[in-house]
Amino acid sequence: MDTITPRHTRVFVDGGWLLLAAAAALTRAPSVSREDIQLDPPRMAAALAQKAVAVSGRPVSRIHWYDGARQDKEPTPEHRALAATAGVDLTLGALRRHDGVWQQKRVDGLIQRDMTHLARTGQTLDFVLVSGDEDLAVAAEEVRALGGTVHALGVTETGRWAMSPYFASSCNDVHLLTSRDLAGSLWVRGARLTSLANSGIARVLAAS
Repeated sequence: MDTITPRHTRVFVDGGWLLLAAAAALTRAPSVSREDIQLDPPRMAAALAQKAVAVSGRPVSRIHWYDGARQDKEPTPEHRALAATAGVDLTLGALRRHDGVWQQKRVDGLIQRDMTHLARTGQTLDFVLVSGDEDLAVAAEEVRALGGTVHALGVTETGRWAMSPYFASSCNDVHLLTSRDLAGSLWVRGARLTSLANSGIARVLAAS
């Protein structure tokens, strides 16, 4: 008897990476503060779902959004809005200060844990992973070893937030969000938005 695999896709989002990468690409600013980014969670969720369907060819069942959060503070308005957005599951890791900079902790591990669990139990075998972080290459490799497919979804091909080559090669294929995909989903206070890139930014890159 043939095994029937779930005919849907789940989107896993490295939230901190996505927001900073998108803001930097949209403003072309050398550096963008997370505090200056204003997110519209429903519009971002809709944009990611639409892109994921185009990438995978399958409907999206859930968007899993991961981010860091200070343990000594209440959830931010952004996190509360994400948690209230239909179709989005929010998981928060730690956010700790190191050398004057807030850094995410445990977020990559949480993404890896949840992706591999879904693949191992057969609940989902098709994933869109929104990141470019080299640390998530292991998650992609483990899912693929379990028979799953991982479509990487990044933002830019160049610059600080470009996708790690190791991460890209660990996924089945690589796709990029465009300024049109991201339109209206976030703003950066005090910055003028520009075109995300010139022609070619949306091309699909073959990854080994």
